Amino acid sequence: MLKVVSTMTIDGYGSGETDFLTRLASVPNSVREEFDNLIFFRLVEVLNTSDQTAVLSMEGHSDRVDSGGLSREELRIHIACLEEREGE
Repeated sequence: MLKVVSTMTIDGYGSGETDFLTRLASVPNSVREEFDNLIFFRLVEVLNTSDQTAVLSMEGHSDRVDSGGLSREELRIHIACLEEREGE
């Protein structure tokens, strides 16, 4: 039995953001191409066979600020830092 395991991280979810397709649409093309090659095309390939199975497991993480007591300005600065890191 051949077993292929691929993992990939899609970073940059904001607080309260949960929609994977929305997040995937906002990443650079190189990340989307990597997702297609490592994950999507392999799943489609399995769906087109009668003797193979596949498992897709997704785990979500969010860049959140849950620290109590932060002012609006402190939250704004933190979010701006996260967005700057995302652009690197």
